[in-house]
Amino acid sequence: MRRSPTRLTTAAIAAAMSIACAPATLAQQASWRVAFGPSASAIGASAIDWMRRELLATNAAWPLLRDASAPFCAWNDGDKILFGEAITLPGECVAAGEFVVDSSTIAFECRNDGSETWRLAGARLPAPIANLFAQLRIDVDGPPRALDFASLAGNLAGVAVEEDSRARVLHLAALQCGEVTLAATREQGRIVITGRSGGGLVGPAWILAELRRRDAAQTMDASVLAWTARAFAGADADRLEAARQLQRAGAAAVPALRALLHGDEASRLCAIDGLLRLKAVSELPRIVAAADIDMPLATAMAETAIEELLPLADSDTRERARKALARNAALAPGLIASSPRASGEQRQRLVTIATLTLACLVGLWLRERARLARAERAFA
Repeated sequence: MRRSPTRLTTAAIAAAMSIACAPATLAQQASWRVAFGPSASAIGASAIDWMRRELLATNAAWPLLRDASAPFCAWNDGDKILFGEAITLPGECVAAGEFVVDSSTIAFECRNDGSETWRLAGARLPAPIANLFAQLRIDVDGPPRALDFASLAGNLAGVAVEEDSRARVLHLAALQCGEVTLAATREQGRIVITGRSGGGLVGPAWILAELRRRDAAQTMDASVLAWTARAFAGADADRLEAARQLQRAGAAAVPALRALLHGDEASRLCAIDGLLRLKAVSELPRIVAAADIDMPLATAMAETAIEELLPLADSDTRERARKALARNAALAPGLIASSPRASGEQRQRLVTIATLTLACLVGLWLRERARLARAERAFA
């Protein structure tokens, strides 16, 4: 990770942003503002270049005939995004600016190799960032952490990724960011966060904030949120342990375990094991579909799940599981037999037997009642 610009450079950037991006009254109201350098300089920050072209340049307020690859400034006024003329940035910067989180101002600069530095105004993390760090086990002055950001963003978006074009764009932006590494340290009483990805740190932060604000985004129970975030996003050794710990949340963990059925073999293995322990019978068709000929351990666990969950499944679940099995060459086709369907003749035969049985029981009851009556008269 390259050495960050000096504080004098950072102060100059902030001052220039205050002048170039907005008048004084707007600057006080703005929650974020950023200056972009030429896109050709974004050698290792391809997501920044992609986002400025696909997200900012497509905004209704984008000036006509302005080249998205040329330097410019952007800031927000409430829900509106405004654009202004470029300012001069240090040669290695592709973007720089500041934003406000929980009344705390954070200055940032993203360099052309995708590395980025955040400088917080105080010695405490804003509450939203502190909560995220706690969920992902990122400690101030602790070791760096690596996150699979595309997986985290995709699962937070939930069904919106499939049904909402805006969410699909955000998911594509997350793919551009790729893996995110970051660490937080204290420098002279202030917190400094450094990291790197295809979108620096500000790109993933913005995408994450947008996804969490969406109505269609997946919501998670508080008891399982931390383990879910780590299981989806972790690229460290505790990712699989987080997936295993999910089952401790009970039924609240089922949506997260269901999503992990689409992961690598280790993730699928943990997910199937968790669903099996939770007796999530309705997930049996998805477990069957998660078996893969190139994933022998996950396939073996899927076979175990079929053996244990199938006797508990209703006819509809059994039929859906059987159809999933027919499409999956990784499992033996005879593991799930076709659900028996009683014909009209069979149903009629069952009704007849039940009627005769009831008639016999009534007859026996009447006979015993008559015997009891005769016995009472005899002793009267």
